[in-house]
Amino acid sequence: MNTVRLKLDETLRDGRWHERGLTIGERHLSIMLRQVQAGCWQAFVNACPHQGRRMDFAQDQFLVSPNGSLVCPAHGAEFRPDDGFCVTGPCRGASLQILHIEENPHDQSLILSGPPLTSPQG
Repeated sequence: MNTVRLKLDETLRDGRWHERGLTIGERHLSIMLRQVQAGCWQAFVNACPHQGRRMDFAQDQFLVSPNGSLVCPAHGAEFRPDDGFCVTGPCRGASLQILHIEENPHDQSLILSGPPLTSPQG
């Protein structure tokens, strides 16, 4: 499985969801990530499974319900933040595509891996 490194900057350490773009080969992928606690991160592909629309409604701006669920700005689907499972809305039972993410303190980077980070074959 391929991995992608993302430079860690201090703006990502505030516990909020952030959007970052990655380039894999000739493909662009938008991801959403947040630091849960020191050294512990969460990351998903930034696309609702209902119609593939982005989960951010503006740069680095995500809708979060009072109970902490991520909310799709297009159709109101709600996703559990721990695993991306849709609990209500038009894609109920589906999930955001999760990415494995870990912090590398030696070079101040985040290392992401998962199926969408594999370069397309061709």
